[in-house]
Amino acid sequence: MIPLARMRGRGGRRKLPELEFLGSAQDTANRTTYEFLAQPFGDAAADREIICIVHSETTIDGRVFSSATIGGIGADLVVEIEGSGWAHQHVAIFSVNVQAGASGTISVTFTGEKADCGLEIYRMVDHTDRIAADTAVDDDAATTIWSGVLNIPQGAVALAGVMARNTNTYTFAGLVEDNDAAIEAAARHGSASAQELTADPALTVSATKDAGGSTQGVFAAATWR
Repeated sequence: MIPLARMRGRGGRRKLPELEFLGSAQDTANRTTYEFLAQPFGDAAADREIICIVHSETTIDGRVFSSATIGGIGADLVVEIEGSGWAHQHVAIFSVNVQAGASGTISVTFTGEKADCGLEIYRMVDHTDRIAADTAVDDDAATTIWSGVLNIPQGAVALAGVMARNTNTYTFAGLVEDNDAAIEAAARHGSASAQELTADPALTVSATKDAGGSTQGVFAAATWR
């Protein structure tokens, strides 16, 4: 993949990347492929990157991300994590350059049938490189807090997603919450993001689950410049 050209503003100064949360969706059905129709893509742009965080679970180990399309274009996997708890929660982040269209279908295929699926959608523009500068994951079946450490470039954007057996809410640290929603009665997904970040070689980002549900869950995060 070829990095996008650097964007420059007035006076030749490089623009900072912008990250916008567009919305979320859920599907409670058992499926191998989930299709989310008429999802928002935001304003069109030549360098528009649509980034999705997908959350799912199943009691069968090893059913992970297989492929995805956004607006009919094949997406690239950025990072994923499958949990070690009995519900095998799974979080994957994927993205693709979608230049045209205000909305479209987001399709996600796993290597086996899942019990449910949740999704968050982000729009990124004015970035130097569509390849993530750093990623982090956390899998802990015996905690109520999940975290990762990111090497943040100056002016970067970052986002994170969490999936847990949770009947209450999440509290994020290091990033600003965008979404906190139930997929099913005891399954909840959430996401957070930030932009114009100060350079930090070890920024800790985390999600804490409030009381409710069992302890198992997973967490994934990424940063771009």
